[in-house]
Amino acid sequence: MNKKERQEKICALIRTNEVRTQKELRELLKNQGYDVTPATISRDMQEIQVRKEYSPNGVESYHLPSNVKEKSSTIQKLQQFFSEAIQSIEVSGIFVIIRTDPGNAKAIGYMMESLEWKQLAGVISGDDNCLLLCKTESEAEKVKKKCLEIWGKDKN
Repeated sequence: MNKKERQEKICALIRTNEVRTQKELRELLKNQGYDVTPATISRDMQEIQVRKEYSPNGVESYHLPSNVKEKSSTIQKLQQFFSEAIQSIEVSGIFVIIRTDPGNAKAIGYMMESLEWKQLAGVISGDDNCLLLCKTESEAEKVKKKCLEIWGKDKN
């Protein structure tokens, strides 16, 4: 696990949970397979510029600055595209192949590139296929898993 992956996970956990303390965040990270020291969490939170705010129900919890939410909106757009236009996602060696309805692959490829996942070496998009080039076969499997999570098909 590298720093970028860890910080992305922290952002995702803060977005999807009402995290009130670093101890809660550490437990959530641990449940996701990230065993991180309190000092590392503190440094990551400073770098991400996490701040505490009160929610409408009066609970003080961690929130992300507005510039961090840009990737979140890309993922939301991808979720919409995936639900409407994806036919299948499969792995072949170091490649992840996303089959789409005609005319959608270029937009999906563009959004995939904007996520800047470290596992992606490049993206090639045609009319109805998006080819994600990964560095290794295990990274291709990770990318497929992330794509299935975005698509909402990760339960299979």
